[in-house]
Amino acid sequence: MLRAMDRLYDTGLFSGVWPRVERRGPDALDVLVVALDSRPRLGLDAAVGYEKDRGGRLWSLLECRTAALGAPLETRTGGGDDGIERWLEASLLLHGLAPLGLGWTAGLHHLDVTQPLLVTGPDDVDVQRTGGWAGLRYRRSGVIASLVGQAEAIHVEDGVSGRSWGGMLRVSSTTAATGLVGVPMELEAMLRAGVLDYAVLGGRASLRRGIGAMKAAAVLEGAATLGDPPPDELPALGDRHAMPGFRWGEGRARARVLGGVDLAWPILGNGWGRLRVRAGADQDAPDDLTRFSGWTSGAALEGIWTTPFGPVVVGYGINTRGSDRIDVGVGGWF
Repeated sequence: MLRAMDRLYDTGLFSGVWPRVERRGPDALDVLVVALDSRPRLGLDAAVGYEKDRGGRLWSLLECRTAALGAPLETRTGGGDDGIERWLEASLLLHGLAPLGLGWTAGLHHLDVTQPLLVTGPDDVDVQRTGGWAGLRYRRSGVIASLVGQAEAIHVEDGVSGRSWGGMLRVSSTTAATGLVGVPMELEAMLRAGVLDYAVLGGRASLRRGIGAMKAAAVLEGAATLGDPPPDELPALGDRHAMPGFRWGEGRARARVLGGVDLAWPILGNGWGRLRVRAGADQDAPDDLTRFSGWTSGAALEGIWTTPFGPVVVGYGINTRGSDRIDVGVGGWF
């Protein structure tokens, strides 16, 4: 019974599943009663934020929950701008009745990516993608797995334009990306053909522990591209502020590997101090992605405070390639 209730919650359709035992009837029999808190039929979510690297950020999402073919149906329409990517998207998710957690997903999107600091030079390059996807999604025990087919029209500024198709497998954690230490688990494999033939492999994971009042995590990340990928698929040591001291997009190459530890401890008020230590390397030779060069180490000391406007982060990072920077951010991570 408890497993069945866990599976109900894992569908994402309910904000709460509350079991209780009541005595009913003339014989005062114990009866298990399960109360379900359904998510609203119609909802509008939005967020704004700012960070020194990407500037102002915003997104909004309209969600509608109804039924189709005798099963729950969720539709989403939204868009946003995070300083690197600007996107519009419409999608649907038709939940299956058996097994719980399995659903059919499909959607359309337009994505405009300004890729900074490419390996080919200091100038930004714009990549536009318009297309859609369809496939399966399975959610269970805090993990979402999806397998979809994709088709897009790709336009690279001063580069190729044409059609691209293929598929993607992704497994990710439902844990919010705003955790004090560590990174959300994510594994991804994508294969594409068409105007550009390429493959993308990537993953990241953490092992978190509590040490008294402190929080700690070991972090491991890796990504690689094969074939002839467009600029926006190339990984960088600086993406997601992975390597302290680097700007977003800095250290871009065909492959990267990175690991380290996070430590966080309470400070004045509701704040937390955080130390991030990383070591990583990149590789830009397409014929041999196993020989990483340019090993880099870095560290960042940061303060994080919770406010009505979202978390406020102030920190300083430095690395062995001679890069250092002061980071300031306000608002949730997206």
